[in-house]
Amino acid sequence: MPSLGQGRTPSSPPQRGPDQSFTLGADRWVLERFGRDLAVLRTGVTPASGAAGLLVLSCEGHERRWRLSLPHPLLDPMPAVAAPATSGDILLRPSGSPGRLNLALIGRAQIVQGRVLTLAETRSSGDGFVPAFVRLLKAGPERFDLLMRTAGPALRHRLFGTAVPAVVFAPVVRRTDLIAFDDFLATCLATAE
Repeated sequence: MPSLGQGRTPSSPPQRGPDQSFTLGADRWVLERFGRDLAVLRTGVTPASGAAGLLVLSCEGHERRWRLSLPHPLLDPMPAVAAPATSGDILLRPSGSPGRLNLALIGRAQIVQGRVLTLAETRSSGDGFVPAFVRLLKAGPERFDLLMRTAGPALRHRLFGTAVPAVVFAPVVRRTDLIAFDDFLATCLATAE
């Protein structure tokens, strides 16, 4: 009689669940400015059905943040992510566009409850993930993928997209949003006094 665990060795990777698809910006992009050196750009993260999430980008002085709150956990309870918070790498790229892979972004994020990803960077880290993400939105891909790999021991040597489902975004960008993006970028890239 076969055992329940037959066919799966302790070193085999966890199975990747189904990808999750969301729309960004369907309820518009909102730019909030607080003086010359603080700007916040936010929008809803809308699934096909159910509760929405939130994407918030901020630039304040030398600090930039990209925070994605998904309505449901992306990560299944696995030993590597069982703790309330962990860190991981994220890869953001245009979907199905090999010629546009130069637009791919990689960053290090804190992951809380398997559904809240926060990437913080300083202006001294070069152009950075946050401004490059806004430029990706301006470039107009119809869809882009967010792939993750966690930093826990069980997933340390896994490739992006092998064990953790992808988040697929369809961005909605209107002409007025482009103005907000340019204003946000100007704040992010301004030289601190």
